[in-house]
Amino acid sequence: MTILNVYVPVANSLHCNEIKTGSAIVSAQTAIDPNTDTMLISYEGNVYDSENLKHFHDRTVIAAARLIRRYPTVAKRGVSRDQLILVATFDTDVWAFNEIVDATKLGEWAGEAIEEISGLRVANDCVDWNLAAAAAVGGHYISLESANAGALFRTIAGQYLLFNKATSSVEVLDKNDPRCKAEPRA
Repeated sequence: MTILNVYVPVANSLHCNEIKTGSAIVSAQTAIDPNTDTMLISYEGNVYDSENLKHFHDRTVIAAARLIRRYPTVAKRGVSRDQLILVATFDTDVWAFNEIVDATKLGEWAGEAIEEISGLRVANDCVDWNLAAAAAVGGHYISLESANAGALFRTIAGQYLLFNKATSSVEVLDKNDPRCKAEPRA
């Protein structure tokens, strides 16, 4: 499991002026140089106004994928740790926020409600089709080997929801369930 830190810049810092407001800013927890207190960050601000990057969660996925895959980009830099504020952690195994540390600062920086950023989670014993469907909005459809198996979605909250239309039932799957294995990674 790879957990990344999610940051916002300190108000009026150099980076606050150089990085577009609302950008997702991530760094590996171990990416701090102890000699300089500098860390490598990756960020995504949707400077070209792409439709698929309107939401903070989607920008976070892109910034995280660039960082862990060492993708060459101009949207990386070394930053002094005292120029950033930790607001959340992000799990790249399920491409979801793991913990929200400061919801107020994160929401203000992102310009979105925290529920839109982290997604709606449903209880593991959820059987309410409408509630599960609401949680699946904005998630990713995962193709299953058998069409009769139902429709599987990974929500932006990182849950796997299996909808069985024949029985009108919903099952919350563990991320290690073999039915989740067909998922392409972001």
